[in-house]
Amino acid sequence: MYFCDLVKKQPLLRAYATDVPQEIDGKFSVKKFLPQATILCKDSDLTHVGILLSGCYRAIDEHKNGYIYVLEKRKPVAFIGALACISYADKTSARFEAIKECEVAFIKASDFDFWMMHDPAFLRRVCCDYTERFYRFFYSTGAELLYASTKYLLYKYFLSLISRTAYSASPICVLRKTRRDVSEENGVPLKTVNRTIAALVQDGAISIVRGKVGLTLTQYRKASYYMEKYGQHSKNGRCISNGGQQIAIAQE
Repeated sequence: MYFCDLVKKQPLLRAYATDVPQEIDGKFSVKKFLPQATILCKDSDLTHVGILLSGCYRAIDEHKNGYIYVLEKRKPVAFIGALACISYADKTSARFEAIKECEVAFIKASDFDFWMMHDPAFLRRVCCDYTERFYRFFYSTGAELLYASTKYLLYKYFLSLISRTAYSASPICVLRKTRRDVSEENGVPLKTVNRTIAALVQDGAISIVRGKVGLTLTQYRKASYYMEKYGQHSKNGRCISNGGQQIAIAQE
């Protein structure tokens, strides 16, 4: 399949390139993946790079003990295996799994590398796609994952899922996320999630409705109090005066 055919399927590709070098054009192959199907396995040989044309996928880091951490979820346009290609790695960095039915265009990793070498604008756009996400992660989340308490991380996560308008029709907002979702999306073991949720309930910060986490309007209005309270303790339980001092100590 040619690049112009891919653009017809996914017009957003025009933001990355208008065409490809003649040497590799026509070498794309398109494949569909059903929900929960594996697109690429972690540590598999990097033979091809994928371009997500439709649907959405998640990148998963799987540990030997069976624990799963969802690194990110992506919609088009997204590149699968491109990070390893840019890094000159010969293995994929994570397992990529379809969430909804996905349509992915594949091209050989060597041809993808050739494309980047001969189209600086395309290389820049692909690199920006990754670095923008890395920047947002480290700017807003990176230090918290290293130093903040689990109470702080999960409580902040629950708040991020709630909007003020959620209380227009009900005095309580119940989150649809399962505890396994919470575990995978925050990199926290399921047992720790359960233990932390129980502690948050005991503190009065959240409620439980039919097994799901919820916040009443009164609890939501006290969010700043609990954020400050939970932000005063580090991951190891030590009391800190402020986040800046904690990070400074850790960097020393």
